[in-house]
Formats: sequence, structure tokens, C-alpha cells
Amino acid sequence: MKNLLPYFYCFFFVGCIVPVLHAQQKIEMEAVLKEGLRTIFIQQRLQFTNTSDAPIKKIYLHDWNNAYADSKSDLSIRLTEEFKRNLFLAREEDKGNTCINAIVDTQRGALQWRYSKQDIIELILKKTLAPGESIHLKLDYEVKLPNAKFTGYGKHHSGYNLRYWYIWPCNLENGQWKLYSNKNLNDGYFSKTNYDILFKYPVKYRLQSSLPFVQQPRDRKYKSIRITAENRKESKLFLTEVIKSDYQTFQTNYLKLITNFKVRHYPEAYQAVSVNRISEFISDYLGKFPYEHLLVTQFDYEQNPLYGLNQLPRFLKPYSEQFQYELGLLKTVLDLYLQETIHNDPRAEYWIKDAYHNYLLAQFVKKYYPDSKLIGSFANTWLFRSFHYAKVGFNQQYPLFYNVLSRRNQEQSLITPKDSLIKYNFEIANRYKAGLGMVYLGDFIGENTLKKAVKDFYEEQQRSNQKFKADAFRAFLKKQTPKEIDWFFDTYVSTNKSIDFKIKKIEKVGDSIDVVIKNKTKAAVPVSLFAIHQDQVLGKYWLESSDSTFTKVRIPHHDAKKLVINYQKHIPEINERNNWKSLGGFLGNNRKIRLTFFKDIENPFYNQLFWVPTMKYNFYDGIALGMRVHNKSFLRRPLVYDFRPAYGLKSRSLVGNGGISYQHYMKDQAWYVLNGGIVGSSFHYGPNLRFYSFTPSVSFGFRPNDMRSNKRDFINFRYVNIFRTRDDSSIAQEATPDYSVWNLRYFHQNNNVIQQLGYVADFQISDKFSKLSFNLDYRKLFHNKTQINFRFYFGKFLRNNTSDDFFSYALDRPTDYLFDYNYYGRSENSGLFSQQLIIAEGGFKSKLKDPFANDWIATTNMSVNLWKWIELYGDIGFIRNLGQNPRFVYDSGIRLNLLTDYFELYFPIYSNNGWEIGQENYDQNIRFIVTLSPRTLIGLFTRKWF
Repeated sequence: MKNLLPYFYCFFFVGCIVPVLHAQQKIEMEAVLKEGLRTIFIQQRLQFTNTSDAPIKKIYLHDWNNAYADSKSDLSIRLTEEFKRNLFLAREEDKGNTCINAIVDTQRGALQWRYSKQDIIELILKKTLAPGESIHLKLDYEVKLPNAKFTGYGKHHSGYNLRYWYIWPCNLENGQWKLYSNKNLNDGYFSKTNYDILFKYPVKYRLQSSLPFVQQPRDRKYKSIRITAENRKESKLFLTEVIKSDYQTFQTNYLKLITNFKVRHYPEAYQAVSVNRISEFISDYLGKFPYEHLLVTQFDYEQNPLYGLNQLPRFLKPYSEQFQYELGLLKTVLDLYLQETIHNDPRAEYWIKDAYHNYLLAQFVKKYYPDSKLIGSFANTWLFRSFHYAKVGFNQQYPLFYNVLSRRNQEQSLITPKDSLIKYNFEIANRYKAGLGMVYLGDFIGENTLKKAVKDFYEEQQRSNQKFKADAFRAFLKKQTPKEIDWFFDTYVSTNKSIDFKIKKIEKVGDSIDVVIKNKTKAAVPVSLFAIHQDQVLGKYWLESSDSTFTKVRIPHHDAKKLVINYQKHIPEINERNNWKSLGGFLGNNRKIRLTFFKDIENPFYNQLFWVPTMKYNFYDGIALGMRVHNKSFLRRPLVYDFRPAYGLKSRSLVGNGGISYQHYMKDQAWYVLNGGIVGSSFHYGPNLRFYSFTPSVSFGFRPNDMRSNKRDFINFRYVNIFRTRDDSSIAQEATPDYSVWNLRYFHQNNNVIQQLGYVADFQISDKFSKLSFNLDYRKLFHNKTQINFRFYFGKFLRNNTSDDFFSYALDRPTDYLFDYNYYGRSENSGLFSQQLIIAEGGFKSKLKDPFANDWIATTNMSVNLWKWIELYGDIGFIRNLGQNPRFVYDSGIRLNLLTDYFELYFPIYSNNGWEIGQENYDQNIRFIVTLSPRTLIGLFTRKWF
């Protein structure tokens, strides 16, 4: 590094002479990337200016690369919350870190420093820094880059993606430090900074930079570039092996674009036309890009893709290559364009950028692809054209995907700090809501008015070099329109209130109509009302914002046939099924029934029924072929009915199950959901033995204020009624085959990929018994990839007047008298289906003698992995029957945990039965867990989003 020192000191003296024009911060550095070490050696000079109105004694610096050094960092915790454990389990050679050799005040010598957090450096100044005063720091440090598999940044198979690769100062606003840690949100908070960087890198790579640079003379091992830029936010570098680098440069009248974004089979000549269209469109809304060039990479797109397009396999092409290229490139260009030019707090006021971004995306589709459909060309195929989602436009995806979580009571306001958003809201819903809000606002104040205001405000902020603040945006908009727009900021942006209006009543009064509109959520926002005749708009009326439950308005009749709220769908309502009333009498307001295969999005003008063939299996009914009929659309709805009649090919009889449920959500409180319903089923539980179950229930759900937390608590009360065909030959059956059980349960769960805790308290009472049980499950993953599983179960009869073991506790195979478990052969005592294992009650795997307890039971089940999915398990416990002493029981063996809770095999080794592995018919002692429910398996992949 000695050969770099002359350059460094040159930078130092030049920096003392050249005045800062606009930026209060200045970064100069020499950096050398050593390929073999995967390390950047950096000597840096940093000028920090106290922009507050109070003296400071400490300075804080971001060192986001060091977040990769420890599994306890905010970054690692964030990844595990989203069920990603690669950084938690990473080898040391794959992690990143920063080794700081020295931090020096150039006037007063070395400074004391420490990491206040894993990626935040605290500097103790030797002299208080007055307002407006600057300090010059010299830093000498080494940045070991992480493997890119964690977040995409660092070293990958063909080069490097470098972002947040150097140390920069934290922002000081209104006397408060913004100490933001790296949480994989791509929201580093940079002040506008002047950069002067000399970067050396191995000759095998080609480099692209987000900031302008000039190639420097090279030597045998290294190339060099010099980056110089004023009033810029950050420096991003992308290094790709020369033979794999495929960047192109497009020069338009509005923008110079450097990109390697591509869509297969879209020619380069057409790409140039598309780039020109995109740059012209953006210029029309925002003005000319103020910097020398914009760098857009394929990696940038993959970090923030256009959901829908990127989910499809390559052989499915519902959209043209031009559409895919322009929408994908536009989304990424807008994202980076706004990142570069909008300067505000990216963790607190991100919604402004998202609003601009998604508003412009929607306007581009409206202008250039007005007839594009949500599912593209699939809308014209015989397989899809009968579905409602084949008829809606591409831009309807925004309210559709936004409502996914609003229907689940997981909506978060646009001012929720970005690091407090659940993944789906961060990636999709809140971004869409922000853009939809701009469309809504434009519809209210006038589209041209909003378009002009958006551009004028953007350009004014650029000229004045001011931060994009919500209050400034609000004040500016108020000057552009006489209409009251406080509702947009006070309600739409600042709260998580859903919007739902309903036409409650209409009354003809001469040549006018009195309309009563109900505001079901009391969201203080305006609503549009349309008078319609044969799909022609005869009149459009705005009702000003109000939090009143009912609003009455009188409008002209205009020979309208129906009145519709939000006819143009510019208002992101949670429910559109109550938005219209026919003026043709009672019959005109009745919705027709539409029967649709599988599923569809909601069609507000029909009562939708969905059907799908089903197949279910148990040993006694055989394969049961049937038809599922339900009203579940792609979005959740409060009232759900779901019936699944079937015909058992083996039993030659009708079987099936079904139910009706109602779900009511409560906003902003710990008690967040109330569920009530009735379910019933009928199958065979033995040869020629049928059961019927009928169960009404009610449950209450609770959650913490932190929406990202996986903690949930539920209280469930149900009344289980069982009616059975009597089997006189069975010893595991009460003399009376029919019974009813009152059941009160309390559930607690906190699921995480690293640590999982759940417990259930259960109380049951019937005419012949009452019992209490407690079940605890705990799972822990350690850094060395060792995982332990622990389960404890205790059950006690408070009263027991039964005459056999049908209601008793079981060690390894409960009788399941409430018919809760999915046994494939619940009455089998031998054969394959008798080996099915469901971890309940005692949770043992070996089949021990006298496995039932009619007084109390206490067991512990444990397992620990030996290698990957091979585990060692052991169970111990005590059981007691009335009139007998407690009996100690145990077993042990090998568990093949191929997919936890879904596909597992258990091989007993030693138990009360002795060495089982050497006994005859050992294969009959092997136990298995198999889950065939697609919905359960899908939950493995969707859990990280919600």
C-alpha cells in the first residue's frame, strides 16, 4: 500500500484548498481490490460538516459491509425473520467484515472509536464540533466482501456487485442521528456528497459505475479508474469478467443509459426505440435526467422485479417481448432515476418515491398499452377467456395485489418505517398503495393538474437542492388546486384504514335521485358516484371526504339505469361488491350466479361459485372422487362456504365434508380477528363403519403491535358432536357410539427458521369425562447447523367414568375420538397404515405394550441432527392408569427428517421392547409421516411473505 500514499496525501491537500460548493460532505479515497483475498484495501479522507444547530461531541459512521460479519447483526436477524438462514449458518470464509486500522482527525490525531452496533461506528471527538464547522477524518481500513448469495452484494460467480462497500457518515437531522443498520432494504441514507475516488481492480474485469469515471493508465495486474462527482448520493460499482460483460450504451435526447438489461429475442435495434420511448416518457413527467448517465443492470431489476412477469417460466409468453422489455426496463430505470434524484429519508419517507414510481408505471401502460390485459395474450385463449381475470386490464393488478393483505388485516400505513413493514407490504402492497393514491388524487383534482404538479414539484426540489419532504409536497399541491386534499395525507397516507363505500339507499324525487352512501370503514376520503346507462357514463359526482357513517346526496336522474360507486376503479377499495344499485327495481339488484372452474378474482356483478374436482383417500373409502364447491376467490372474504361431497370407490357410498365460516377483523388492537363457523364431515373409520361429525366453533386471535412478529395467540371454543356406526368387535370403543365434547383450547405460536416455540392448553368435558392437557413444542437451530427438537406433553383426567381406553391418553397412536387427525387407516392395528405416525399426545414412535393411560401421562420427545436430515431421537415418560403405579417408558431411534412435519421416517432402535432393530418383522416397526395436503405444503413457500 505504500505506493498509494502519495496519491492519498495529494488528495488530502487538494481537499483542503477546494471549497465545497453544495455538498457538506466529501469523500476522497484510494481503493484496491485484491482478487485472491476478496478484499478492498481503502485509504479514505472524509470531510464531515455539522449541519445541525447544536454542537456535537460524537460522529457516527455507517459500515454496512460489517453487517455480514456476525449472525447477531440486524441483517442476519432480518434474513432469518424471512426464513432465510444462509447468513446465520455461513462459513467464515463466506462472510464479510471490515478491519479498521486507524481513524484519525487530521488536526488532532487518532480518535477513539467503537461499534455501537454491528454496522454503526461511534467516534469520540477530541473537540466539540460547532454548528457549520467541519472536521477532516482519515481512515485506513480493509473491506472483506461477502459472498453475494446472502443479499446479492459482494462476490458472485463472475464478478462483484459493490454497494455500501465503503464507510460513510450517518445523517444528522434536527439534532438527531439517523442510525440506520443494514437490513437488506437497499435504503442506505446518504447526504449529498462530493466524491473523488481512485479505484484499482484486476485486469480480468470490466467495470461499470453509477458515477462518472475516467479510465486511468493500467499496469500488468490492475486497471484503474478515477471517479469524480459532485452532489451525488452514493457510489455503486459492478465488475464483470470481460468475456461475460454485455453492457450497451443508449444515447437519447433526455438520457444516456448504460445497461445490460435484456429480454430474450428482443433485437437491439428495437431496444433502442424502446429506450427512447421510455426516456421521452420520463422526461415528460419529471424532466431531463440531471446527471451524465444512468446505470441500470440486470441485477437491479432482479432485486426489484415486476411481479407477475418475473414469476412465469420462460416457455410461457403471455406478453410480447416489447412489452416485457419496456415494462421491466421502465420499472428499473424509474427506481434508479428516483433513487439518484429524490433526496429524503429512505426509511421514513420512502412512500414519496414509491408514489412517483408506481404512478408513472401505471401512466405508461395507460398511454402505450391501454388494451393490455392482466394475463396478457392468455386472455384470448379458450382455457382462460371465461374467467373474470381475463377481462381486466393490466393496471388492475395494483389494487388486486394491494388488497391481498388489506383483506387479511395486515395493512400498514405508508408512513410506517420501512424496516417495520412485513415483506409483502415492503415488496408489493405499500408500493402499489402509494401509486394508487396518486391515481386516486389525480382523479379527484384532475389528471392534468396532478401531472403538472408532480413535474413542477420535482423540478423545484432539484433546482433548490432541497429534500423531498411530505409537508413540502402537501403545501405545493394545495397551491395547485382549490379542492381540499388534506384527506390524502392525513388519512390515505398516514393511516392503515381501508376504504369501503356502499350505496345504502336510493329514492327517486321527481327528476332527481336521493342517494344515501354508507362509509363502512369511516375513512375520511372522497368518493366518486356515477350514473350509468348501458355502460355509458351520464354523470360523475364527487362526495367530499367525511368520516360520517352516512352521507346523503341528490343528483339528476339522467335516465340512468344504475348508480355505481368508483366505476372507474380509481379508488382502492377493499370491497367492490357493494358499489352499485339498479334503478330498475328489486329484481335488478339481484346478482346472477356464475359457476367458474377452480378460482377467479372477484366480479362485483355476480355471486360467484367455484368448482374443482377433488380426490381424497383413506383405507376404508378408498379413493374418494368428488367436487369441491366454494366461494373463495383469490382475495379473502368474510363469509366463506366450502363443501366437498365425494363418492368413495371402495365403500361405494357418499362421503365428504364442508362448512360455513365468518371472519371479522379488528384494526389496530391486540385482539385482531374473530372467527365463527360450523363444520361437518362424514367418512368411514373402519370397514362398513361410518362417522358423522358436526362442530360449531368460535375463536379469538391476538397478535402484538409489531406486525413483523410471528407471535400469535388464539382462544378456540368448540362443541364437537360425533355420531358413529357401532362396532361391537372393537375394544377401543365406548358402549355408546355417539358422544359430544365441549372443548376449550389456548394456542401460542412463534415460528422462526432459527427458533420455534409453540404450546397448547386443552380442556375437554363431556358427560363421561373431563380432562386437561398441555403440549409444548420447541425447535432450535445452532450456528454449527445442529438442530434440536424438544416436545413436552402432560395430560390428566379430572373425571373419568369410561369403561375402556377409547378416550384414554395414548403413547404412540391416539384414538382420535374428536376426528381431528388425518389418519389414512385410523382403525388399523397392523399393516402399512398402522405405521402412520402423528405426533400427538405421548408422541412415541415405538409400539409399546399397554400404551394407554386413563389417569395421567407425562412424556418428553427429543431429537438432534447427526448429519443434514439424519437425526437421533429419544422419548421418555411416565403413564399411570387408575389403580396402578406409574410406569416408566422410553424409546429411541433414527429419524430421517426429509421435510419437517411433512415427510419423515422413523427407525426404532431401542425401547422398552428391547433392541428392536434386531427383532423379527422390523419393517413393521418403521413409522412414517406423510402430508398430502397441497395447501399445507404451499405454506412452506408463502410463510416468509406474511
